[in-house]
Formats: sequence, C-alpha cells, structure tokens
Amino acid sequence: MSRKLMVFLILCLCGCTVSTVTPSSLPAQLTMTMPRPGDAQTPSPVPTFTQAAEPATPTLLQTESRVPPGPSLTPSLTPLPTEGLNYYFRVTEIVRRDPDYFSPVIARAAAGVGYPVSGKYYEWLRIDLGNGYTGWVLDGTGFTLIKEDLNQVPQISLTVPPTLTSTPICRPQHIPKGAQKAAEQALVTYFRLLAYSHYAQAVPYFSGDYYWLRYWNWRVDPLDSSYLFERGCEWNGMVCLPVRRVVKASVVSPGIYEFVVEFANPDGSLYRFGGCSRETPLYQTQWTYRVVLDCHGQYLVQGLPSFGC
Repeated sequence: MSRKLMVFLILCLCGCTVSTVTPSSLPAQLTMTMPRPGDAQTPSPVPTFTQAAEPATPTLLQTESRVPPGPSLTPSLTPLPTEGLNYYFRVTEIVRRDPDYFSPVIARAAAGVGYPVSGKYYEWLRIDLGNGYTGWVLDGTGFTLIKEDLNQVPQISLTVPPTLTSTPICRPQHIPKGAQKAAEQALVTYFRLLAYSHYAQAVPYFSGDYYWLRYWNWRVDPLDSSYLFERGCEWNGMVCLPVRRVVKASVVSPGIYEFVVEFANPDGSLYRFGGCSRETPLYQTQWTYRVVLDCHGQYLVQGLPSFGC
C-alpha cells in the first residue's frame, strides 16, 4: 500500500475533514493573478523626466563687461591699433592737463581701451587721447593695467609750474560801518551751511587753501570746490559743526577780523576735541578763524573746519 493511501485511511478513521484550499480563500494581500498563456500583456509605463531649459544668455548692459574664466582677473581688452606701449584702465580714469595733483581735469579715459604712453614724469604717465591731445594720469593707483614693461617708457624732464595758486584778495578802499558784525555773521553762516551739507552755498564764503582736500581727493577735479567740501566733511574727517558761541572777536587790521569760536554737537552740547591718544590727552574746545573783507564787499573765511580723531 502506498504511503499516501495509508495517510488517507488514517484521517478517515479519525473523523477529520479535509478542506480544499482555493485561491479565493486566501487573504487579499496574498492573492496573485497569474497571466494566462495568450493574454495580451500591457507593459508598465516607463517614467519620463523633463530636462529644465537652460537659462537664456543675459543681455549685458552698457556698463557691464565679461571677464574670461580662469585665475586671471585681466578683463578682455581690445587695444587700439597703435605702436609702442598701451595703458589700460579697469575703470574710467581722470586725465589731467599737467602731471600735478592739482592740475585741472581735461578728460576721462574709458575703461578697457588702450591709450599709447609717450612719456613718464615720476609717478605720472603721459597718454595720447587722440586728435593731437595728450594728458597725464597717475600710475600705480590700483585702477590700471599695463600690458608691457613701463621701464621702457622714456623719462621726461619737465619744470611743472604750479597749476593752482591762491588769488590775492583785493583790499577795500573803505570799511563800512558794522563790518565786524557782518564778518562774524559770515563766519557763522559758513559753518552752518557746511554742517547741514549745503556745500555749494558754502563755497562763496571760503577763500582759504584747498591743498589738503585736493591732495586727499586726487581723483576729484581740483576745481570742484563743492565736491571737495563734501568729501572733506563726509569722508576725510573734517568736523563740520555749527558755531555754538563766539567767545571773542577782534580787529587785526582794517577789513581783517579774528574770531574765537566754539562748536555744537548735534545734541547741542559743547564739542570737545582730544583724547585721541596718550600723546594728546587734553581736550580743545575753542578755535580761531580769520575773516577778510574784499573789495567787492564779500566777507571771506580763511580756514577749513578742524579735523577729528
């Protein structure tokens, strides 16, 4: 007797019921549908990926320029078809009439253009502006690029005359009544205009020396007095405050007056200068200024504001 038949007879004698397990009696998560032979099978869809469009090339503004990739920061320049050495600028640069910090500005050299170099005078270079014009630029400012060796530029021997000199003040033939009070008022007005940033209106009240303002702001036109005052008050450390009190007034000579004044902080308190270092521990609260009456009836201040720490 076979083993299967023997097991069947034993089960029957024990009274056990054998149930047939069908696919329908399986839990839903275990039910599988097998494809029958001949059935058309629909392939699963293949996922697709949409590639993002590349950004369009930006339109360059007139003030922009492209820099080629790489470690070099030298911009792509197109030199002029000239012989000899060419001088290049990263930014627009001022060109002066003479090799002097105080020489008037005659042109502005464009960035990224080559200008022929025809001579050197100490730290100044003479460049050709075209159409027979030449001018001077200051070398070694950090805003320039040289393609060739500047040692090849010939040194020029020049006797540079002073380009800006102080114009002597013409003296009045007679002194009007109340001139001292008018001179004091001119001094107060001069400092008040500077304190409230009315630089252009303050210029006619001043006839002193712009030397240090021109020296510190060599990239500014030395004849632009209003902007020199702005640079002095807002960048160079000039203390542009209004007069708080006129301590003393005196007559030096007819038409020349001297005043000792104090200045006021923005909160109205007395301005004190000093304590900047151990070498200057004392505080200064008073300053002396001179005002001169000219032949046109103008009262002119002879000094700039003081400088802070």
